[in-house]
Amino acid sequence: LPFIIATVIAFFMQKPAAFLSEKKHFKKGRIAALLSALIYLTVVLLAVFLLYKGTIFLMGFTEKFPEFLNKISDFLNQIQMKFSSIIPENYNTVLGEFWKNFVSSFSEKLGDFISKTIAFVAKNMPSFLFSSIIALVASCYIAKDYNILVNFVKELCGKARTENIKKIKEILFNSVFKLLKGYLILMLLTFLE
Repeated sequence: LPFIIATVIAFFMQKPAAFLSEKKHFKKGRIAALLSALIYLTVVLLAVFLLYKGTIFLMGFTEKFPEFLNKISDFLNQIQMKFSSIIPENYNTVLGEFWKNFVSSFSEKLGDFISKTIAFVAKNMPSFLFSSIIALVASCYIAKDYNILVNFVKELCGKARTENIKKIKEILFNSVFKLLKGYLILMLLTFLE
């Protein structure tokens, strides 16, 4: 997977690298490698920002959660007081027991979910970091030598297959990008309404 991600990023960095290479007269391979590294840096900074905001949200949620439960309990007590003449007396004890069981069960499940999530992240973090480093290095090298790799693959495939692959690529890119563009326009129109 890291090599597939690296190849996709290297592919998308070729046109910006060619543009910057013409304007600034640097080698296209070096600019493509630098742009690939900048993409990864941007993704890492975005991930750190989202992790920071998520942590702040969770801290605020855990601080306000008991207050929220107390408000619900007060609300249920108010309903119970208003309808105490209509509701049988044993129902009030059943409602109170239900609420206590619900709160304890929900708190237990929430704690279990948080601990499992933290364990999952801690368990998979080393392999994720290792794969990310491999993808970063691979994308820099693939972006730098993209034209050499493309020519090598063309030689391996032969002329007939290369032509078929070009046709499939054109059809795929035209169709997929038009579809994505249509969805983006629809989402934009829906959002603006």
